[in-house]
Amino acid sequence: MIGIALIGASRFMNTQHVPAIKASGQFEIKAVYSRRQESAKETIDIIGHPVDLYADDLGENKSLADLLKREDISAVAIALPISVQADIVVKCLQHNKHVLSEKPIAKDIATAKSMMEIYESLRDTHSGLIWAVAEQHRFVPLHLEAKRLMNEKLGDISFFELTVTSVVDSDHPSFKSPWRKVPDYQGGFLLDGGVHALALLRLLVCSNTDFDSLYSSVRQIQPYLPPADTLVSKVDLKNGVSGTVTLSWGAAVRRLSLNVYGANGMLHVDGSNSVTFYPKESSLRSAPKPTPEVVTVTPKYEFQDAVLAEYQSFAESIQSGTIDEKLSPKEALADIAFIELSINSSDNHSPVKFTY
Repeated sequence: MIGIALIGASRFMNTQHVPAIKASGQFEIKAVYSRRQESAKETIDIIGHPVDLYADDLGENKSLADLLKREDISAVAIALPISVQADIVVKCLQHNKHVLSEKPIAKDIATAKSMMEIYESLRDTHSGLIWAVAEQHRFVPLHLEAKRLMNEKLGDISFFELTVTSVVDSDHPSFKSPWRKVPDYQGGFLLDGGVHALALLRLLVCSNTDFDSLYSSVRQIQPYLPPADTLVSKVDLKNGVSGTVTLSWGAAVRRLSLNVYGANGMLHVDGSNSVTFYPKESSLRSAPKPTPEVVTVTPKYEFQDAVLAEYQSFAESIQSGTIDEKLSPKEALADIAFIELSINSSDNHSPVKFTY
């Protein structure tokens, strides 16, 4: 069993990370760190067995630095506000702890690249050190089935359409975090939530090296979602394929729709429990003809299944000393690069090359 500590006591840590860690059978939770001991009580209750608590208000020998000195803890799971997480990730890596940190990798490209440079320098002396960035959408069973079906059926890609919209109001659980209400990082919810959609797009359509350029419009629809909540982008790939990406957390409806058109038909992914392949010359105006091929993931998957898969992959990466590419920092960097470059494109009212 791998000794692991939890850094952060957020709702997502409690509802997703802790159950997944326990279900993986690969880790033993030994400690929890939070800035305030009060906020960690629910986390400890959910863990269900005695663990050591570290907090800034507990006094001597109970700091994060004290936790990182422990030799029985070789890994940490980190879920903290975007603007403070980077420094903690680096500190843990410098103490030779394997790290799984929540997405996004950092608040911007420059911070992420600096972290990656430090990580690579540490691997020069600790070659098996693992830093994984959690992005659940690269592990969702339905998305992996969509990838398989696309490879088998679709043929060469012609173009694509990705639309992800959501409704974030003042009662939304994610909006209750003070750091989300007044974000001190670019993009607001576009960065925080948009990386999920981009991970799905890149899993199915293109790798981080396939983007050529994008031309984006970024704006704020809802006055309580600064600095921006909506992005519309035309994307060109290096192979000549083009597509559109629309992301909004200020919309009036919730929707996830990815259509990938190819030589042999169209692949459709949405928020349901199935992915559909429409053969060439299908008509969607009435009852689809010819009959589409529908792949359903059974039993119905839960989002936590993807988090569990992340931890299983994290454990395998630690044991092998080689990172699973779906968890790699370079993949996570490409996700935030799309958001930052889109903001730059919108600010300058011009296309930008996908270089960073």
